[in-house]
Amino acid sequence: MVAGNAAGVNRGAVHMAEDLAFLNRLADPSDRFESPPGTSAGAQLADAGKALVDYGGSVWANPHRVFDDLQSGANKVYAGLVPSATPTADTFAGEVGRMYGIGKNQGELAANIASLPAGGEALGPLRTLRGASQLRKATRYLDEAGHLDAVAYLEKPYRTTGPAKGRGKGDHAVLKERDRLPKILGGGPWPRSILDSPFNRVQFKGLTQGQAYALHAMIDDRSYGARLPNNLSVKGWSARKAGIDTQTGFDRAWNRTPEATKTLMGSLVGGAVGTTGEALDGDESW
Repeated sequence: MVAGNAAGVNRGAVHMAEDLAFLNRLADPSDRFESPPGTSAGAQLADAGKALVDYGGSVWANPHRVFDDLQSGANKVYAGLVPSATPTADTFAGEVGRMYGIGKNQGELAANIASLPAGGEALGPLRTLRGASQLRKATRYLDEAGHLDAVAYLEKPYRTTGPAKGRGKGDHAVLKERDRLPKILGGGPWPRSILDSPFNRVQFKGLTQGQAYALHAMIDDRSYGARLPNNLSVKGWSARKAGIDTQTGFDRAWNRTPEATKTLMGSLVGGAVGTTGEALDGDESW
C-alpha cells in the first residue's frame, strides 16, 4: 500500500500535467490545424459535449439511471479507497496487487487534495470530459451506422472472456500471447504466470469496453480491433473505422509501461534519492 501511495501521487501529478497541456492546446488557435482530424482539443471537447447530450437523452428516457449511476460511482470510489470494502485475495500475489491498487488510489486522492489551494483539482472535470470524448470517438461510427446495441455494450465496464475472465487481459506490453520461448528453452508458449505478470501486462481498470479498446489500439500497433458478443448486430469493433491512431514517442512508451514497472522504477529512483539525502543530512561537515 505504501508503494501504491507513492505511485498514486506520481500518477496524480502526471494527470494534472496532462490536463494543463490540454488547456494549453485548447487556448492555442493553431492546434486545430496541427492536430490530425478529430484529435484537436476543441474537437475532443465537442465530442465530449455530444456524449453528455447522449447521456442526457438516456436519462430522459430512464430518469432512474441517474440514481443508479450515482450509487454505482459511490460504491466504486469506496471499494477503490477502503481495504475492508473488498474481500482479501486468494493468493499472496493477488493481495499485494489489491493493496497496491488501493494505495495508488489513496495517493492520487492525496495529491488532488494537496493541490486544492493551487486549483489543481479544478482540472479534474477536464479528465472526465476527455474520457467521454475518447468513448465517443470509439463508438461514433457504430452509432452513425445504427448499431446501438454495440454502443451500449461498449459503454459497459471493461471485462474479457476466457482465462482472464473478470479481471481483463489488458495489453501484454513486452511478451505477447502469440510469442514463443526461445528454441533453447523448448520453443513452446510462455507460462501464463509470466505473460500475465504485472510487469508484462497493462490493465485497463476503471475504463469502459470502448475506452479500453481505443487505448489498446493507441499503444499497440498490432491491435486492430476486438471481437464483440455474437448476439450483437455487428461482430467486431474496428480501430481503423473508429479513427484511432497509434501513439508514438513518449506517450506510447509511458502508456504501454505496466504500472508495476513504473512503480519499481520510481521506487529505485526514490530509494537512491532518499539514501543520498540521508547521507548528506548525516554529514556534519556541511
